[in-house]
Amino acid sequence: FRDINPRYAQISGRSFEEIKRGNWADFVHPDDAGASAPGADWAAGAKTPTRLLRPDGSVVWIDMSLAAIETESQAHPHHLCMIEDVTEKKKSEALIWQQANFDTLTQLPNRRMFHDRLELELARCQREGLRTAILFIDLDHFKEVNDTLGHHQGDVLLVEASRRIRSCVRASDTVARLGGDEFTVILSGLDDPRLGDLIAQKILDVLRAPFDLGQEQAFVSASIGITLFPDDAEDVDNLLKQADQAMYAAKGAGRNRFSYFSPTLQVA
Repeated sequence: FRDINPRYAQISGRSFEEIKRGNWADFVHPDDAGASAPGADWAAGAKTPTRLLRPDGSVVWIDMSLAAIETESQAHPHHLCMIEDVTEKKKSEALIWQQANFDTLTQLPNRRMFHDRLELELARCQREGLRTAILFIDLDHFKEVNDTLGHHQGDVLLVEASRRIRSCVRASDTVARLGGDEFTVILSGLDDPRLGDLIAQKILDVLRAPFDLGQEQAFVSASIGITLFPDDAEDVDNLLKQADQAMYAAKGAGRNRFSYFSPTLQVA
């Protein structure tokens, strides 16, 4: 650095003397050091989102643009570097994306994110010749918890239920909340369809345990419908419809159980 203005130093969180003693790699976030390092793109005037690391450990997002400056010495080219603090803009974008794709109560993927992930998973399984199981989970007697203990306690129960369901699946699987007391699970890349039985039973078992809600205890169970790709259907809408039908079959058979989709359900 040959010279900087006060605002540049303020955004960087460093003094002019400190910046002049160092170089770009000393101040940029380590994960961005390679992508934003001085190179051919700089001379082209590229605008690159980059993170600067301040001395206190905080991170500031900047938009950075550079332009070449002609000098008498071609061996030592100069560049004019312009930076703009866009940290608040980045935070707003992250919040908007989070709210658009994740359930605000449980922090699970919402219906939109679930659909996106399922589309990707079906495409992968089609390529690799694997199965995917979709579990549609509905809590039994949840309305009674809301009616007797209030919606706040119902929310506490939903958060705990989401944690219990997540504990039953693999890291590669997706648990989502579609709304209300409805959850879905994508069991991806199944080489053994019986894994669906094991996980569904495990979910039923963990949800049967009492829920501690402050001074109260609540008891619920679950009804689970299961459908398989590509055995039952090959598109998202039909798979969800079939898993939903299988869930209602489980409810009709007495709740606290799982049921697989079958063509007879569709006829009924």
